[in-house]
Order: sequence, then structure tokens, then C-alpha cells
Amino acid sequence: MRVILLVSLLALSGCSTLADVKVAKGTGDKRIFDNHYDKVWKATTCSIHNNGLLVVSENKSDHSILAQRGMSAFSYGENVAVFLKKLEKNHTEVEVVSKKVVSGNILAPNWSKPILDGISPCLAGQQL
Repeated sequence: MRVILLVSLLALSGCSTLADVKVAKGTGDKRIFDNHYDKVWKATTCSIHNNGLLVVSENKSDHSILAQRGMSAFSYGENVAVFLKKLEKNHTEVEVVSKKVVSGNILAPNWSKPILDGISPCLAGQQL
């Protein structure tokens, strides 16, 4: 009976997929970096790895990186999409959309700030 109740609660609480975070472009946290697009791209993947997420795909043609973290003791996992945008004068905008795999999971972290905060150290060569 408990298993049926748990499955029902999970089904009702909603789930996210990598496709969901990708179509959520424009809704994430953004930061502008004073550096060339290619360097920011490399530093962004560095930050994703340093935060313990797995890069699932990198697509430079649509300027997106998809990443995930699997189940842990406190979370059913998270899906993350990162979008990079070239701006003028070697500036690059990075947007991070982070969603919980199960929306009712209050302990799952939002990866936007840790990923954005980790880009500058990677740009400085501290963790490349």
C-alpha cells in the first residue's frame, strides 16, 4: 500500500526531463562574463564538472550544454541546461536553467548559482 501511495505521489508531483529544461530557455539565471565565447564555453563545462554534474550533450551550433545529476540521498536528481550567447566586445552571457527531476523534492539543489559562480575560477585557470 505504501509503495502505491509513493508512486501516486511521484506521478502527481510532476517530473522534469532534459527536454523540459532546454525549452525553458529564457527563464534561468543569467550572468555576463567579460571574456571570449570559446573561453567561457570551456570554463562553463569546467564549472559543470567541478560541481559534480555529468555533461550529457554539448551543442555549439545551438549554444547549449545539457547536464544532469543522478539520484542521491537527498534528491531524485536534477536536469540542467546552460545557454551561452555571444555579445559585443568579447562579452558572453551565460544562462542556467536548473530543474528537479521530481518537482516535489524540496531538498534538490538549484544548480544555477553554483555553476555561474564556478565559471570565473575556471576562466582564471584555477580549475581548468
